[in-house]
Amino acid sequence: MKYICDGHRQWLMDNPSELQAGWLRATSMGCEAMAGRQWQRATVCFGNAVEIAELELSKNPDKKAQQHYLDAAAQMMAAFRRLGDQRSCRFLFSRVLDQLGQLSVRTFCNDSLVLLRELTFGDLSTAEKSLWQKLSLSPVRRNALH
Repeated sequence: MKYICDGHRQWLMDNPSELQAGWLRATSMGCEAMAGRQWQRATVCFGNAVEIAELELSKNPDKKAQQHYLDAAAQMMAAFRRLGDQRSCRFLFSRVLDQLGQLSVRTFCNDSLVLLRELTFGDLSTAEKSLWQKLSLSPVRRNALH
């Protein structure tokens, strides 16, 4: 998936102070498109926001940049679901998991792991409940306890 042209991408890289304004513009336009039930347009706007957030992560992978990335990706996945495009939704979800996973390994950033867990499972209690439920149903795990 590629939404930002090379020229605009280079301009944003050369002008990192414009990243947040670009992200806000793209997400605002995406929200307007969603409100107007223009799902295809929304995916393009949120696609731009996701790529801008990725640039922001490459410049400064702080919690704010990670949250921008997650917000834009979640909204883009919602637009894909409205279009009935589960394949693109799953692709984006795996891309987000991969990006945050790499970021947490590269920067040893606990915030990335927390955001990754919340994106995958929801809050901490839901994540732990899901994990223990899966472990209790696993035949290998059950047999290992006896």
